[in-house]
Amino acid sequence: MATLASGREISLACFAIVIVLGLFRETGGHLQRLPRFLAWLGNHTKLRQCTKALDGIMSVSQECRLNLMSNQLILPIAFQETILQEALAGDPEEICGIVRGRNGKALELYAARNEAENRSINYLVDPQVLMKQFQFEEQGDEMVAIYHSHPASEAYPSATDAWTAQYPDSIFLICSLSEKPPAIRGFLLQDMYLDCNLSRLRREVDFHETRPGLFAYYQPTHRLLPPALVAAQADLSDPFYVVFQSEDDPQQEIEVRYVRVSESRILDA
Repeated sequence: MATLASGREISLACFAIVIVLGLFRETGGHLQRLPRFLAWLGNHTKLRQCTKALDGIMSVSQECRLNLMSNQLILPIAFQETILQEALAGDPEEICGIVRGRNGKALELYAARNEAENRSINYLVDPQVLMKQFQFEEQGDEMVAIYHSHPASEAYPSATDAWTAQYPDSIFLICSLSEKPPAIRGFLLQDMYLDCNLSRLRREVDFHETRPGLFAYYQPTHRLLPPALVAAQADLSDPFYVVFQSEDDPQQEIEVRYVRVSESRILDA
């Protein structure tokens, strides 16, 4: 049978939490230093229960910190200027490329040929350039971002961008020439797995044909969810797209993607 903690134990627990939070602040968020302190607390019988709670606090804090770090990119001003100049030179067509980096910092840009059929409204990075990501990994780096331009629209992922996105761990940089001054923003585009009835959703919302055969619905954060999506019981706190490709054969299963759009922090240094 569980027993209620005494007032003294509660006070000790609060004191321990204050110490942990203070240590977190003084160490500049270096969470790896906390386990030794938590182990010391665990040696005291009166505090063993509170250390379990502290373990939970540390895990949540570490997860939040890692999520924040994975959704930001240090993109030096010189790199931003290079992307902008490429976009201006390629206007009215979209330009594209990839970014080599490490630990969330861009180290090198690789411009790529846009292999899309209609380069004025779409992009497709040259596969030969995309293959360089394996060379990056062999040397301890990674493809931290993929960039492209929007000559005539804002720096925000389009439905087509959501449909073609294939790298959930890479930030998608978009350089808009229609904004004054031109802007570069970054986003994570990640698939969500929803148990949603597409037929019901199509009856409840208006899908727009964004290009021949491709239909999309965009759900911003401020709009109430359609009942079909409420029934999916998923974490839908971020804006997202529902996109699907129409097939000529009615017997063929429709491929549908639910793509979360999470804006990334782009830092100069």
